[in-house]
Amino acid sequence: MKKSLVLGLALALSLGMAAVSFAATSVTFRVTVIVVSPGVSIARIGTGDVGFGTVATGSTGNFLDRVIFTNDGQTTADWSLSTSVFENLATPPVSTGWTFLTDTPGGAVGVNQVRMAGVWDYWNYALTGNTAAARALADFAANDTLTTSPVVSSVTAYGVDNHASPLADPDGNPYDSLKGYIVPAIGQRSLWLEFDAPAAGSNHLTEMVITTVTVAAAAH
Repeated sequence: MKKSLVLGLALALSLGMAAVSFAATSVTFRVTVIVVSPGVSIARIGTGDVGFGTVATGSTGNFLDRVIFTNDGQTTADWSLSTSVFENLATPPVSTGWTFLTDTPGGAVGVNQVRMAGVWDYWNYALTGNTAAARALADFAANDTLTTSPVVSSVTAYGVDNHASPLADPDGNPYDSLKGYIVPAIGQRSLWLEFDAPAAGSNHLTEMVITTVTVAAAAH
């Protein structure tokens, strides 16, 4: 995890008239400084599991309503995304054996394969005059797919690249900048997820399965 330093400078000057010497060629004063490592923290608005519900085998373009996150740390942060293998709800859980595809969302999915993608956006996208209840499949690209390896959000990773109107959020920020990187302190983002289901013949069909998505924050 990258670290950053914030310097808080307090300047202490004491120049009484008796201490002033016009003949001096130099003047000294003390400078105090406190160096701190600002905390990096991320919080989710809301609790509990979220779900895609029941989807058909081989179906694509299954969307999950936004999940909202806040940078409640004290420094600008970059957020990474990863997910765990799908497991059933047995005790102990059993892996489905599904493998994650990393090509363009919406494409064909084979037996025991799955594809899940995510994009960040303005935290209340659906409340800014847009009529869409969820993201469109065209908003998700291959570089937005999730795997078990964390990928840091960037200009392209987990970002919507085809914004139409409006071109800016209500605060005047370009939508293109509202992604999961360089998130300011107290900044909020919505995460939209897309899911492409495994084909017929896959393991663990007709039973509820679960994966854990991890959103990790690091100082920018």
